[in-house]
Amino acid sequence: MAEGAFNEEILRTAVERRDALALLADGPHHRREIQAELDLSKTTCHRIVRTFDNYGLLERTDDGYELTAKGTLLEEAVDNYAKNVRATFEYGPFVTAFAETDVTFAVEAFHDARITRPEPNDPTLPLDREFDIFRQAEYFTVVDGNQHVPELYLEQVIEIGLEQGKEAEHIAPLPIVEKRLSQFPEAHKKHSDVDATIQYRICPALPFGLVLYEDEHVVVRTYDDETGSIELMADTDADAAVAWARDVIRHYRERADPPSAFDDLPDWTPDERVSFRDDA
Repeated sequence: MAEGAFNEEILRTAVERRDALALLADGPHHRREIQAELDLSKTTCHRIVRTFDNYGLLERTDDGYELTAKGTLLEEAVDNYAKNVRATFEYGPFVTAFAETDVTFAVEAFHDARITRPEPNDPTLPLDREFDIFRQAEYFTVVDGNQHVPELYLEQVIEIGLEQGKEAEHIAPLPIVEKRLSQFPEAHKKHSDVDATIQYRICPALPFGLVLYEDEHVVVRTYDDETGSIELMADTDADAAVAWARDVIRHYRERADPPSAFDDLPDWTPDERVSFRDDA
């Protein structure tokens, strides 16, 4: 095949034989090793090697066949494509939820995220996972539209926040802020009087939950429409995901109002504080 030429068969072959590309990406392999590792017939293995060679994807060395620079780039592209397709389905609830907003869920940033789902015999798995992350954080920002967080869980979060001097910025719709204040008035009054504080900003309704812990670890959640329980949760410290989360937070923060803009909220509602890391 002429150098620089392309035909659609290359794409088909790369996707269908990505297992062979991945194997060769790990290092040189002799034909018999490729055949054994991938459990191929001799004829099939020979055809794959010949096809890759015709496309300039591999070369023969003393240690076996290895990918050329072109082959390496193609393997990386196919691997990324497979991850995107897989993640699109795994993160379907995220894709659907963010499609209702004017921000986009960055599927590719969550390729290696840890996924947590509730299980029939352990429905609190996502909350348990996030509670572990929360305990280790000194500050965090929440953008969340769920009104049905378990009261006991919220109470623990608020108490630990006070005891350990955590700082938290909550960007949430007005009904959620009103509910939190009515559930835990005394705790919120305490937060208004100390350096450790919950700070609220009021935004429009949201179909998702997002938390950025210490500007280095992201949690994303979607919820069951009827019960409000967590449907799917993913967390990661990948740089791309953190950068995406910062952008989402900035987007909603710029469009949110402080509690002081709402006459119906009590004057002790935790408002913006200069002590909070506003540049996070």
